[in-house]
Amino acid sequence: NSVITIGCGILTYCSMVDSITIPASVSNIVGTFDSWGLDNITVDKNNKYYSSDDGVLFNKTKTELIQYPPDNYRESYSIPSSVKKIGDCAFKDAPVSNVIIPDTVEVIGEGAFRFSNIETVYIPAGVKSVGDGCFLECKQLKSIRIPGSVKEISMQFCLGCKNLAEVILEEGIETIKWNAFESCESISEVIIPASVKTI
Repeated sequence: NSVITIGCGILTYCSMVDSITIPASVSNIVGTFDSWGLDNITVDKNNKYYSSDDGVLFNKTKTELIQYPPDNYRESYSIPSSVKKIGDCAFKDAPVSNVIIPDTVEVIGEGAFRFSNIETVYIPAGVKSVGDGCFLECKQLKSIRIPGSVKEISMQFCLGCKNLAEVILEEGIETIKWNAFESCESISEVIIPASVKTI
């Protein structure tokens, strides 16, 4: 209970750690917990900065989803409607195949879904920003829809998604950055909307 800060990578390669409890004293968590066996994150109810719901880590007000446990197996997960931001690497390595993103989300962080088992992605129109490498090497990803509210498709957006066959780009997108869809071997056709100014 004297711990204030939890540093980056503290559980890296600790595959036997399946649960962690964050005490009330913690006010700063740097990065995410990389334990491959982690399936539950619990936060003391008296913590002023963080909270947990169904094993998933959030900030106190649940406006930011910080981390989905990388070994929590379920077919589908619905992000709470209070969430406005999906944090950097929040679903990294996650085994969940379907994540329902609510209309309230405005920002999806860097590498948010990289290496995850997500299969289909529908990004709602409320999302304005998606970080680099968001869906990097999602081997099971087959279909993605990107709304016009996302003005820039970032670098390494879907790099290495070998089974990605359907990409729907909506009117309003202005920039597609370098190597956004590199090594996506299953894509046969992409329709570039008229709004795109830079590729």
